[in-house]
Amino acid sequence: MAPPRRASSGAGRPVEVGRGCATAGATLGIAPGTLVCFYTDGLIERRGHPIDHGLARLCQAVTAQPPDAACAEVMAAPVGAEPAHDDIALFMFRRQPPGTR
Repeated sequence: MAPPRRASSGAGRPVEVGRGCATAGATLGIAPGTLVCFYTDGLIERRGHPIDHGLARLCQAVTAQPPDAACAEVMAAPVGAEPAHDDIALFMFRRQPPGTR
């Protein structure tokens, strides 16, 4: 199983939702069986720590398992008992191979 990696849309900006946010569209190919993870900055940013540390913690926490179990693992590892100072949202899904449910 390949280690987790960050996908790049090539658009130069993270996915954003909001009024007045003009962003370029991008398409990413997602291979069947791939576990995809969307998250807000509150999951990986910590005061006094480089963002790369938070991204590394996230990549270490994501493992090849069902999305619900992977979410639980991610929330326990990077967040744990540390109080959150920002909102946290996490969404994972696995792309199923064609013909499966």
